[in-house]
Amino acid sequence: MNLDGLKEKLGSSDDVIWADIQLGERQGSIIYYSSLAVPEAVQRNIMQPLMLYASALGTSGALTVEQFRSRYMAGLQFAYIHTWEQLMKELLTGSAIINVEGEEEALAVSIGGYPVRSLEEPKTNNVLQGPKEGFVESMETNISLIRRRIRNPLLQFVPLQIGTVNQARAVLVYIEGTTDGAMVEAMTQRLNNLSLDYAMDTSQIMQFIQRQRGFHLVPYMLYIERTDAAASALLAGKLLIIMDGTPFVLVAPSNLSDFFIAQEDSYIFPPYAFLLKNMRYFAFFLAVLLPGIYIGLTNYNVEIIPISLAIAISGQRTDAPFPSVIELILLELLFELLRETTIRMPRLVGSTLTIAGAFVIGQAAVQAGLVTNIVMIIVALTMLATFALPYSDLINVARIVRLVFILLASFLGLFGLFLGFIALTVQLATHNILVPSKPKGASDS
Repeated sequence: MNLDGLKEKLGSSDDVIWADIQLGERQGSIIYYSSLAVPEAVQRNIMQPLMLYASALGTSGALTVEQFRSRYMAGLQFAYIHTWEQLMKELLTGSAIINVEGEEEALAVSIGGYPVRSLEEPKTNNVLQGPKEGFVESMETNISLIRRRIRNPLLQFVPLQIGTVNQARAVLVYIEGTTDGAMVEAMTQRLNNLSLDYAMDTSQIMQFIQRQRGFHLVPYMLYIERTDAAASALLAGKLLIIMDGTPFVLVAPSNLSDFFIAQEDSYIFPPYAFLLKNMRYFAFFLAVLLPGIYIGLTNYNVEIIPISLAIAISGQRTDAPFPSVIELILLELLFELLRETTIRMPRLVGSTLTIAGAFVIGQAAVQAGLVTNIVMIIVALTMLATFALPYSDLINVARIVRLVFILLASFLGLFGLFLGFIALTVQLATHNILVPSKPKGASDS
């Protein structure tokens, strides 16, 4: 393969290695990126076989590149390339290119060997019971983790390229015969037609597909880090999307109930798991509705409240400087600020800041007369209910909808809250699964 001009195309980057070699009487070269294909691995897998071949040349005679590969590098993954595009693709995936004069094709040998993060416990999906292995940034490692959990020859990994400017490697995972074939075809078509310039994380893929399907509060995919959760989803007939460079895997399709099921539910006594799932439903509606109910009752429908409680609330509000709506919104913003600060702070400091900061600031605000005790209790209960939800996507939905319900209750009272609840119920009830597209040529009957 003629590589004239390749050095100019690769530029003067310091990690481009171009080494001259000798294959019998023919000249050749090895090209690779030292940042992607570790030089020690190149030395072990390519240079040492070349030296072994040179020492045995007198008895074996001259070999072609394919004969040399099959005799001295038979255990390595390889591909023959014909075009510049294939060559650059192999270089950027950690392969070393062997090109010898007189050969029409260049040989790409998969080397890899660059360091990856070791297996750790998932950071976002806390593990109470079950295996403590989480996905990492290496796609090969993640595929291995799934293969170890599902020992089934029908487990399929379909390679994909995501992005046009930066082509990220990804795979679509499913179990043939368990996952619906039309759904696999529809998802493959969607992923191949993604008009993304680049994707650094699977969440960008999820957001793009979400926009294609129109507005909906709850995503159509789960965003997980636990290996056992991914294996359970595959065995249930779902799809996985794994992308190189991110430890988060997408599970598709997802229905609403999936967001209320924690992976630990499959490891505990079924009646208790059922109880926990229903408690999460209650926590979701509590987190969404409780502030709005308080606003609607105290501002518009006081007659519904028991007299003793109404007197207690009105007594607290005698010297309150702000309306109850403003109090709630201010405390909500305070807790959101503490939450965001906790995420950005170092881990050891952040956990202390959440508990101590919320307690100290909230107590100081009550003592200073800026907010009332009852509002502080309402906000605290709302936050506790929010953190009982197992997935961050559902938590974000609760945070957004809660603010909408506060505004509805402040303008229309319980009537506005009732209208908002109907709209929320309709929105959640229409959270259908990822319906596969109709195959070409299929009739509408």
